[in-house]
Amino acid sequence: LNDEGYNFIGGHPMAGSEKWGYENSTDNLFYGCYYVLTPTSKTDTSAYLKLYEFISGLGARVVTLEVSEHDYAVAITSHLPQIISTSLVRLAMEQSKSEGSLRLLAAGGFKDLTRIASGNPEIWKQILIENSSLVRRALELYIKQLSELGEKVSKRDEKGILDYLISSRNFREEIIEASTQKEEITTMKVKVMNKPGELGRILGKIGSKGINIEDIEIIHHPEEGYGIMSIMVSGTADFKKARALMKSLDILIEDGQEVP
Repeated sequence: LNDEGYNFIGGHPMAGSEKWGYENSTDNLFYGCYYVLTPTSKTDTSAYLKLYEFISGLGARVVTLEVSEHDYAVAITSHLPQIISTSLVRLAMEQSKSEGSLRLLAAGGFKDLTRIASGNPEIWKQILIENSSLVRRALELYIKQLSELGEKVSKRDEKGILDYLISSRNFREEIIEASTQKEEITTMKVKVMNKPGELGRILGKIGSKGINIEDIEIIHHPEEGYGIMSIMVSGTADFKKARALMKSLDILIEDGQEVP
């Protein structure tokens, strides 16, 4: 596409629900969600920035990742939950043929966990096929988790079961807290060379560290062969990680001077 004058940048909004179609559209679909972009070494910087600004204008938070990193992350956090939800419904369907009370007792927990099984089958067929190798890997890891928990249950291992439940609950609460926490915004400046893919390379490394970027701005200096990018980072911990990363890449600038 680049050779024909077009710029393709892969993107994935982490938004939506199990419902689909125009009748289920909303005017705030992307507000507050993470929107993953996967630029490559051939991605044009100006094209990326236009897309970044457009998506930010929708209220989404842009995260830049390598394609492979994105595919594996969503295999665990999006595709696997769909399979778990769907397969649990399938199990209940098969068991309900001999257990008539099952339909009556499929209440809160079952309904909460299986909500996404009502999603568009055609879309999910395509997703599972296109990302089949990583989905299979995620499934194998999950089956291992089930086997380990099943072993604890078989042995009536009270401590093992309790530890498993508590550690899982704590990690989920950490994820929820991190997604809702509002922290101070700090800005750093870095040098971005004027060459294809450089912006994507830098932002991809930031995204791979799980660093939360609130916004970016670039001032171009074409006569110098580079631009100055201001990166707005949320939270002290993320700022320290981002600063260390930029320093390791030898592109960090402060007060107009490169950091030694």
